[in-house]
Amino acid sequence: MSKTPNVRFAPSPTGELHLGGARTALFNFLFARQKGGRFFLRIEDTDKNRSRQEYVDQICESLKWMQLHWEEPIISQSERVDTHRMSVRQLIQKGKAYRCFCSMDQLNKLREEAQKERKQYQYTRICANLSQEEIKTKLNSAQPYCVRIKIPRGKTKFSDTIYGAIEV
Repeated sequence: MSKTPNVRFAPSPTGELHLGGARTALFNFLFARQKGGRFFLRIEDTDKNRSRQEYVDQICESLKWMQLHWEEPIISQSERVDTHRMSVRQLIQKGKAYRCFCSMDQLNKLREEAQKERKQYQYTRICANLSQEEIKTKLNSAQPYCVRIKIPRGKTKFSDTIYGAIEV
């Protein structure tokens, strides 16, 4: 692991910077400075309906007022769509992710059934086992989908720089 971390603060420009966001920015900035790392500002502007430039401006002005100086340029998630798509394709090709063609109605129905049975809702991975032919048919018919990460069953363990050993 690099001894000089790159950290980021990634606010969504759907409203003004709030105290919790300011706290996160401050902690990340101080951590980067203490470790000799770099602090980046990444704007999470993927919610096109609610994102506003006026909020980006307000967030930047607030960070400047707090004297939290970031590395230039500001990174916008919306400008990185091609990079994200390439990464998603790689995850699918490596079998680490899959396309889920379940509609919101289907998922809501499963969620409601779990509530009626007083069970915790958990996605059933229905689409994780589709054949290549089924996937091709759905893609050719322009059926909408999302991409889900294939999380292995069982315990996941890793070491976090801040919190140490984590087990989920």
